[in-house]
Amino acid sequence: MIKEAVRRVRALPILVQDGVLAFVLMALSILSQVDHRPNDPKTDVWSYLLAVVGMGALTWRQSHIYRDAPTLYAATLARNPGCYLCLNNLGTLAARGGEMEEAARFYREAVRIKPDSPEAHNNLGSALAQSGKMAESLPHFEQAVRAAPNYVSARVNFGGVLFRMGRVAEAKAQFEAALRVMPDYGPARQNLAVIERLEAQGRPAP
Repeated sequence: MIKEAVRRVRALPILVQDGVLAFVLMALSILSQVDHRPNDPKTDVWSYLLAVVGMGALTWRQSHIYRDAPTLYAATLARNPGCYLCLNNLGTLAARGGEMEEAARFYREAVRIKPDSPEAHNNLGSALAQSGKMAESLPHFEQAVRAAPNYVSARVNFGGVLFRMGRVAEAKAQFEAALRVMPDYGPARQNLAVIERLEAQGRPAP
């Protein structure tokens, strides 16, 4: 976990302007002239001021880059093109904005970089389904539940698409599988109830 956190931090672009760097170096020069003694209040004050001013300056310089999530992910991606999590998150942001084609583009790239990611496959399947490409979405849902059999939201999404395509028995199997993992999962229970009600009434799926 720690190694992963360090890797992600290193992936962030370090943007230090010349003026800020000069200021930090000047502060270091002043600090080096202070006779350091353990627990010396003067030294502690200088150390604190250097840390606060230096970090404040760097934060101020980078604030325009990290002012929102899309720019943060884009900046990280520019430094580390293999960051599939950035692509996945950019896809999610696009999907939330209703831009399904753009979302699918990001998810496709995430799947290309990490083809065993169940989250990326589930998200790509959802984006494709919401764009009306239900048949194209199925292999991605299949891959998601194959890679993560207990991934209940992927199974519910998979079942929802199967149901819309008239493949009711397969849809029912996905909802039941989700409920075996999480018996109180509302979406799976509600969808299964719809199918059972249709079956009881002898009506075909819509």
